[in-house]
Amino acid sequence: MSLLDYAGFKLHVLDAAPQPDWDAMRKIVTEAVAWWDATKSKVTDHKLRDAFNSTVRGMQQAARTENRPMLHFAAQMDLDLVDLLEKHFESKK
Repeated sequence: MSLLDYAGFKLHVLDAAPQPDWDAMRKIVTEAVAWWDATKSKVTDHKLRDAFNSTVRGMQQAARTENRPMLHFAAQMDLDLVDLLEKHFESKK
């Protein structure tokens, strides 16, 4: 989960720059997608998995269209959902 958390924080930092580095943001989004792809099959809560799938698609769309407000929102959703993912996996222990 820490890699998905990192992606959200890094996107917020890059988004705050006066001139956004879209190439760097797209790279972080690509990494977040890979991390999510490696994790999602382990998430048994279908609603949580669907919410994270939507968030990842939002990050991809925002990075592709260079939409800062959408990227900021998707990064925040990522951070919020990572907290839920952590609780989900803790409850499985």
